[in-house]
Amino acid sequence: MFRKPKGHLNAGVVVNHTNGLQPYAPNQKCQWKIEFSSAKFISFTFNYLLVAAGSDDHVMICPSDSKPTRCTVFQTDDEQSLTDFRIFGSKAYIEFVSGEHVSSESRGWELRYSAGLCDGKEDVYDHKGVIGYTSSTGFSYVEGLRCQWVLHGKPGTLVSLNFTRINISKDLDFLAIHDGLMQQIANFSGFYSGSSLPRMNLMGEIMVAFSIQTDAGAGWSADFYIASPADRNKRPLLVIVAVVLVVVGIGFLLALVGLWLLRKRKHTNRADSNENLTVIRVAVNGHQNQIGEGPSATVYRADLADGSSVAVKSPREVTSQTKLEEEVLLKSSCHPNIISLIGYAEDGVQRRYLVFEFMGRGSLNWNLRERGETLQWEKRLTIALQISSAIQMLHIYLQPPVYHGNIKSENILLDEFYNAKLGGFGTANYCKNDGINPEKPSEMAEDISSFGLVLAELLRGEPLLNRHASEFFRSLKEFNELDGGGQECLDPKLDIPKEECKIMSLAKLGEIAKWCIGGSQEVGGDQATPTIGDVVLGLKQVKQLFFSVPS
Repeated sequence: MFRKPKGHLNAGVVVNHTNGLQPYAPNQKCQWKIEFSSAKFISFTFNYLLVAAGSDDHVMICPSDSKPTRCTVFQTDDEQSLTDFRIFGSKAYIEFVSGEHVSSESRGWELRYSAGLCDGKEDVYDHKGVIGYTSSTGFSYVEGLRCQWVLHGKPGTLVSLNFTRINISKDLDFLAIHDGLMQQIANFSGFYSGSSLPRMNLMGEIMVAFSIQTDAGAGWSADFYIASPADRNKRPLLVIVAVVLVVVGIGFLLALVGLWLLRKRKHTNRADSNENLTVIRVAVNGHQNQIGEGPSATVYRADLADGSSVAVKSPREVTSQTKLEEEVLLKSSCHPNIISLIGYAEDGVQRRYLVFEFMGRGSLNWNLRERGETLQWEKRLTIALQISSAIQMLHIYLQPPVYHGNIKSENILLDEFYNAKLGGFGTANYCKNDGINPEKPSEMAEDISSFGLVLAELLRGEPLLNRHASEFFRSLKEFNELDGGGQECLDPKLDIPKEECKIMSLAKLGEIAKWCIGGSQEVGGDQATPTIGDVVLGLKQVKQLFFSVPS
């Protein structure tokens, strides 16, 4: 009986020190049972097999000890013995028999086995639990695995993954995260521990794919949480959005070339597409519904028949390119703090319109300027942490990494509950500059520097308009002296906290803002630009300090 996930067994091996490997003895019958309760299959590979074909001798592998017709017999000239052989299930039975007459060529056999703890696709509808591939201590996994776990969350609802272990062969074995469109969000390979273990907040349907080429790793595990699991018996529904745009009193209907709810596209095919599509007509009434404007596009609020709203981005030029923006958003908008791209449409001249979720409270810039008193320090710290998580998604978890290129308070949007989402992806692109050239900061460093200005704006209640003005450097110094005075640089719309821990927390937020800006602008000497991982960790400490109980 073998109860370990890996091992080897042999029979008939007789070695003579003079003549080497000898024929095994006649009239043998040996049996082994392998059982590993969590195994999905057991894989076998012969190291060597010298059992004469056409004789009564054989090695037999069976999934059951009671149904010999399902067994597979191996002898020397079997081609299948040269490749891996699998028994599906958690048990396997091996039998070796030698007859009365043993050929001189029959010199025994040896095989190794490995228990595979996953196989194919596993659909997950539970509210929370653990997924992964973790073998027993001291044993590695099986070579050639291709396993998937699909976490079925309802569209737009939170699905979180907190990895507790990743130890797989670097650059050979991979752990990939995909959204519902099969767009890859992240790809991990190698060893992760402590603070380097990924923690991901995603949305909707998420697939975790584990594929390996070696048997040298120990596996991985992750705690998952599905806020609103999908109904396993309900078919997905695609939505086509028809947009009626009325601009300056002139109406035209956007020809539907292909506007649909992007996150569910993979579930349909030509045969059943008609019954899975729902058309929605959206009215946009010119300037009265205009909610945003940039150099290349205008954004309108559009109301659906059910009373809900969406945001329609209308390009100024017919030749405006949105394909890269769509591609980046398809990969990243499953993150709860990145604006969700709902769909798109084209008009008669092939102008591309993007349709986004509507954020009811508008931009962070407007809220700080017009309603700063409603954004208490607690909310501002939460917003800072949410947007840093969104940047972390772009810089670390997307492969290849993406830089935003236009991080500012105007592109940070708030919903009715003051949850923040990063928008304005018109300039986003894949990272090219690795930052080796000291004269030119990397694209990521520029994003970090821009985010530092947002942090400063959260503290001050107003933007820092000129990075190089003396007032700017004075403000940075004041941030660093909050715990000893200089608190006049805080937003005057809010009361200054009385608790020392809160003052220290805001002082640390100022230091992080200075660090982000300083690394790119060489403020404070030769201090390097922090990575977004450094920033996220620092902001978590800021929030923890702010909410700590005074001793």
